[in-house]
Amino acid sequence: MSASPLPSSMRLKVAAVVLGWIVVSCGFFSLHQLMRHRPQFSGAPGPAPRASLVQDGPRLMLRRVPDDIAVVQPVKPDRSDIEFVMRGRRDHRGLRTVTDMGGTVRAIYTLTNTLPEEVFLLFRFPHPRLDGVHRSGSRPVNRLQLATSIPGIREDSPQEWIWSGKVGTGSVASFSLEYEVASLQQLAYRVVESDGLPNRHLRITFRRHGIDTLHFESGDGLVTDAGDPLVWERFDFLGPESLVAAVVDGRSPQHSLLQLLEMGPVISLLFLATVGAMLLPLPSVGVPQTLTLIAAYALYFPLVVYLSSRFSLAAAVTLAAVIPGALLANHVRWITGRRLGLVVLPLGLILYQVFPTLAAFAGWNRGMVLLCLGTLTLGVLIDLQNRALRRATAPAPSLAALLLLTGLAPVRAPAESIEIRLPETWTRPAPAATNTSATPLLAPGHARYQVRPDARHLAVEGEASFEIVRPGSVPLALIDTPAHITSWVLESDLDGSMESVQLSPGVGLTASIRDRATVRFAARVPVDTAEGRRTARIPLLLPFPGTVLLELDRADVTFRHGDVWTRTPHDLGAHFEVGVQGTSVLIVEWPDRDPHPVPESGDAADPRSRLYGIGLRQARHLTVVNADGDRTHFAEFELPAAHEGLFHLRLPEGARPISVLVDGSEIAAPPVEDGWCRVRLPTRDHPSRPVSISIRLAQPPERLGFIGSLDLALPEIPLTAGMLEWVVAFPKGFELHPVSGNLESQSAPSDLGAFGDFGRAVEAHPQLRFARTLAPPGPVRLQVRYRQRLPD
Repeated sequence: MSASPLPSSMRLKVAAVVLGWIVVSCGFFSLHQLMRHRPQFSGAPGPAPRASLVQDGPRLMLRRVPDDIAVVQPVKPDRSDIEFVMRGRRDHRGLRTVTDMGGTVRAIYTLTNTLPEEVFLLFRFPHPRLDGVHRSGSRPVNRLQLATSIPGIREDSPQEWIWSGKVGTGSVASFSLEYEVASLQQLAYRVVESDGLPNRHLRITFRRHGIDTLHFESGDGLVTDAGDPLVWERFDFLGPESLVAAVVDGRSPQHSLLQLLEMGPVISLLFLATVGAMLLPLPSVGVPQTLTLIAAYALYFPLVVYLSSRFSLAAAVTLAAVIPGALLANHVRWITGRRLGLVVLPLGLILYQVFPTLAAFAGWNRGMVLLCLGTLTLGVLIDLQNRALRRATAPAPSLAALLLLTGLAPVRAPAESIEIRLPETWTRPAPAATNTSATPLLAPGHARYQVRPDARHLAVEGEASFEIVRPGSVPLALIDTPAHITSWVLESDLDGSMESVQLSPGVGLTASIRDRATVRFAARVPVDTAEGRRTARIPLLLPFPGTVLLELDRADVTFRHGDVWTRTPHDLGAHFEVGVQGTSVLIVEWPDRDPHPVPESGDAADPRSRLYGIGLRQARHLTVVNADGDRTHFAEFELPAAHEGLFHLRLPEGARPISVLVDGSEIAAPPVEDGWCRVRLPTRDHPSRPVSISIRLAQPPERLGFIGSLDLALPEIPLTAGMLEWVVAFPKGFELHPVSGNLESQSAPSDLGAFGDFGRAVEAHPQLRFARTLAPPGPVRLQVRYRQRLPD
């Protein structure tokens, strides 16, 4: 018996289902391509790229103070304590996947000097590296804090942080470092082998918050006992050694949604086959109703893709399923005249929409999801076939009757008793209030200060502009040092947005909203006198970089915590321009004496004869700093032929003359009284020739550390020099940088032949060269910053 052909109406319905499935499949493909090429449509996960950070252990070197600079030996810390406090950063869309980690890194290193002498210690801590490559100028850390238990000098090079200082016998040097990192996929601490010395004690503590999947691995392999916190210790071991912590890759929302769209055509085919087998035979279901059902079902997928980029997974799936699902269920109930839309259709939407979405976000395999839905669809179709063959009046208990065909009896109820309930409107939660119980964060501008001398103090005026980036109610210190402030004005664009607060010591501010402002103040700075020097502490604004302009009545001024940019001497003193940054006070010092002393001498020539002309034609100086710290100074002077009698010069503190030559002939060592050396010029056979004086001085030794500064001074001559030249030579293997001085730096090489064998011996040594034309009488000082170059 042959099967009867399908009616034309049924053929149209089947054609509508096939056509609708083809259109829906094209929609899945288009949406998949849109997400791949325009990921911002679904929200790209994470604003910052994930990276791997490598932190190498420090390198320490020491040298005994009495030893030569070449005697350097490496050492290892007695104890190294490293602590990582990491927090997982989660993508709150999807299933709250851990994307990366960030937090604080703390390290404490201790070393005890067990030698019987003082030692110079050099501590070198490498900068963290990203992905095994150091990126100069873009360090992956912030809020660095470096503290030491003993005083020293700190430098920051492009590759490492450097500290150098002197450690006494039996003293303990402790170094504490702390910084913050963010957006890390992997974090590693390494002990690099470089000198063959054993590492005494290494302890690494790893504390994690909100990171469930973390992988630890050391040089010995996988770390299985990874408790919370993880404590990893090693004693008396040789490098290399390392501990690596990595976040196990999770599934991002974009990856899960792409997998859902890849399964979409097959899932929609299974849904249409199941629902079509139940609804298409009904005469009340036509082609328009079929197309409406397909469109309402397919609307779920672009909705869940878009909403997943804005809301959590629960909210996105609920909104995407309930809104079109409720409308579709009500529509099916009206066209079928049965309760099919109240139970069966919502259950089908849960199985063919919500279940695949949750499975994709949970990381299920595509085949497993399709197998489950295919088995369910096949069971429903077989059950429908069995029921059609049996043609039973009462439905037999079956899988379809239990799951999908519950309550197919027609609904008979008056229209006034029908109640339509729609889902409640979802309201976006209000943003949390800004937390103002913190210190304000400001973007500082450039500060300018004007300093002028008064009778017994220095008058200071300062001005700086800034912008409040983050308001806060906890006072932020702008001046944190004791200061006698006579005027303080804080002007903001918005009235009442910020206010000044008196601190102990200093002045601060609080801000209630973001705003721009300008602060102006005036202060009186007292001048203290101690040990023959006068000192003034000028208060500065924190954390503003700035420029200090000083107009003083003398030129022999030195500065601490500032860099002298320009120094312009004049008849009444000197004008200084000093750059400051990251410091709360600028210290100004000068000798407690007349800036232009003129010695008295009965043998001096008539002052009227020196009213015009230059009293000293040329002065050439060479300062040699030896490897053992001894300093020798050579001076060559050329006087006019008319100069007779005595030649006066004030020696630097602690200097003594070794030899004196006049016109090439050595004379007896001249006497030194109150720091003044007086050279009596002998009677000459040719008084028309210029007078040549050569002096060699021995200065107090200064032991050279790994990094430090050295204050140098020239013999002071009460005459105007037509040309003044000064060369400073250090031992080989040092880098030199001038910090401050009242001479002009020179780049051209100097002729050291005038200093004989001593000059030729230091021609290849590191040098600093300075010169000045028409140098007035007065002290000439120089501060040099040095650093010893050591092999890596």
